[in-house]
Amino acid sequence: MFIEQRKSLIVEELTANGSVSLNDLTDKLGVSQATIRRDLTELERSGLLKRTHGGAVPAELAAFEAGYADKENVNLEEKRSIARVCSSMVNDGDTVMLDSGTTTFEIARAIRTKKITIITNSATIISDFINYGHAPAELVCIGGIFRPNFRCFVGSETENFIRKIIPDKVFIAANGFSVTHGASTPMLVEASVKRAMLGAGKHIFLAIDSSKMGNDYLSVIAPPEDFDGIITDRKLSRRMYNQLINRGLTVYTENTKLFEE
Repeated sequence: MFIEQRKSLIVEELTANGSVSLNDLTDKLGVSQATIRRDLTELERSGLLKRTHGGAVPAELAAFEAGYADKENVNLEEKRSIARVCSSMVNDGDTVMLDSGTTTFEIARAIRTKKITIITNSATIISDFINYGHAPAELVCIGGIFRPNFRCFVGSETENFIRKIIPDKVFIAANGFSVTHGASTPMLVEASVKRAMLGAGKHIFLAIDSSKMGNDYLSVIAPPEDFDGIITDRKLSRRMYNQLINRGLTVYTENTKLFEE
């Protein structure tokens, strides 16, 4: 088992149970106590947990990533602009996978009137479909461990389901993106789910507003070259646009002639 997989499982256990013990983790992960202690120390340094005698408890998540409610109205027009671009890329008959987040929520609202199948781990998207009524789109819900503050499902069961399907298009959100490290997020468990989605889809797009460009967070989701395109808003700087183009990336905005001479 890789180190990042092991760390993700430790955080998953914390999310599910509220605490973990050294003995339980040693048995479940099949490694030595010394290895688990090193993992817990690194996770504590990253701010993801607090070590205790014989185990660990979760750190306060809000200190490391704003919850859904804190982000849903931030850069709303930019997110809706991104959603319109995504909608133009989706055709009737497509299967579309959306991860959780405020940007993908707007994408779901923009495409739900198409005759498509939407697959998601976002409780917000699921709830919106229930309230919307008879949308032409079919909804497939991915379950798992529910994270209330972020309104999504994560964990090994979530990832196992994703690995058994092949969606036509995947739209991934992220907290940050740089041409050096790619897309990233503060939370290991969410990054793991996003990576599973990346591995499942035929065509992969990063949907991210321009304010997040140039930022790096703890857990890398994927390097730049893993995406078939970057979908962003018209506030993208010329400098960042040039960096993306020079890296060989395709940039999509509502203004198709962005920075063209």
